[in-house]
Amino acid sequence: MLSNKVRPDVEVPHTAVRVTASESRFRAMAASRIGARHVDLGEVREDSFDVSAGRQEDRPWSCVIVADGVGSAPLAWLGSHTAASVFGRAIRARLAAGITVESSCGLVLEAARDALEAIDAAAFAREVPPSTMGTTLLCAVAVERADGALEACVFQAGNGLVAQIDVVDGVGKLTTIFDPGDEEEDGAIHALHSRRVREGLAAHASHFVFDPPPSAIVLLTDGVSDDMIPLLKNGPILWRALSEVPDSGDVAAALLDVISYKKPGSGDDRTLGVILGRRPTATVVKPPPEPTEFEPTPLLAAGVVKSPPESPEFESTPPLAASVVEPSPDLIALESSQPPATAAVEPSPELIEPESSQPSATAAVEPPTELPELGPLTPSVPAVAETSHEG
Repeated sequence: MLSNKVRPDVEVPHTAVRVTASESRFRAMAASRIGARHVDLGEVREDSFDVSAGRQEDRPWSCVIVADGVGSAPLAWLGSHTAASVFGRAIRARLAAGITVESSCGLVLEAARDALEAIDAAAFAREVPPSTMGTTLLCAVAVERADGALEACVFQAGNGLVAQIDVVDGVGKLTTIFDPGDEEEDGAIHALHSRRVREGLAAHASHFVFDPPPSAIVLLTDGVSDDMIPLLKNGPILWRALSEVPDSGDVAAALLDVISYKKPGSGDDRTLGVILGRRPTATVVKPPPEPTEFEPTPLLAAGVVKSPPESPEFESTPPLAASVVEPSPDLIALESSQPPATAAVEPSPELIEPESSQPSATAAVEPPTELPELGPLTPSVPAVAETSHEG
């Protein structure tokens, strides 16, 4: 089956991971892996992310953004990269200018407008409608307050999951904290460029104060969030895997392993962003036994607008003839990524530079490891201490 995708003229790595070097109570990080379905169709990874951390006055802040290019959009990969990188850059600039998250979502709403303008400009330059760069976008910006609470602003356009993880009696509980309702019963998704999101932007952001803070705030593209259903059963598995990441010898590789689990029928790109407490807020006493794989669940109506489900009739096809998509000057270059085993944890500069990529033939066919046991933020002023992004 041929794909309608326009392939980029640059290599898009099959995996990418970033971990901030923040020394605060929380640490921002994200990882992304191409889905088997995209590999079979000769397509590129269409998920993207942006991660950064710093201080505003004496308050540490963390920001995580994940984006999932809409499966039916020819330039989905470009839409997700553009939205994530521009949104992240806008957040950092406004935090540096002194804008805070207190009792307001203006910080994320202005960043969302910047991302929309960038997508519109890129589409105009290519003489195509913005829908060809359709993408979801999820963001969480959190600031650690002096009283110990975590204050955050979140934004979501499209499907996916923004949730918190709380540890109760040693078991991690995954709870949705925000859902703008951009997924219809028939599976249609209202992406970032859609009229619903543009005209109701304020309804896609919310402000929270967590006191006490959760063990983690997680952002999942639907390639992961659909696999988490039912949350009651799979949430603890996700937490146990995340809780082991900080103590691993290679944090970046360990985070990538979290989304390298095996699950029948799971063929979409997977991207996980997390603001993770440096130490679990509760001691794991008697974790209940759990299955070694995520429990298979019926296909959801969600995601119908994305790539079609795997089927025997779909045959692997070689990559399409390169359709050169010249980058627009107002866009940030695609991120670079490194192989799971050696993923770099060095902070990235403000402007995103092309990442080195893995050979397309080997990065995605590598059998993913079984999911290990599955595992929280206030704004700051000038001086972004550390930024690391995949755009």
